[in-house]
Amino acid sequence: MNTTSNAKKRALLVDDEPVTVMIIHRLLTAAGYLVEMADDGVKALAKYEPGKYSVIITDFLMPSMDGLELAQTIKTLSPAQPIMLVTGFPERIKQEGRSCSPVDLLLEKPFTPEGFSDALAELVPGD
Repeated sequence: MNTTSNAKKRALLVDDEPVTVMIIHRLLTAAGYLVEMADDGVKALAKYEPGKYSVIITDFLMPSMDGLELAQTIKTLSPAQPIMLVTGFPERIKQEGRSCSPVDLLLEKPFTPEGFSDALAELVPGD
């Protein structure tokens, strides 16, 4: 008997911008997710447990630990964990010579609700 089929989808939202958090939280809730939040990568890691979240959505620029560092650390613990990086500064990642390889999908700000929903469906199909 599969008891996880009735389990609620869970998302970890990591961002230090209150407006962005509010928008993404509403979109995730509308998509049926229970949402936990952290305002930086260090706090997100304290909440993270392999298998706990259907998806992790993280901002790039944050205090203490940025989104790419968080993604790399989580992928070391759980390589199959779906991670979306949301940023208004994709050019900065390239300028710094950094790779987006730890993340599964990069979504640029600003985005539309439909763009976010499409990205989420691509990252977590059938969830």
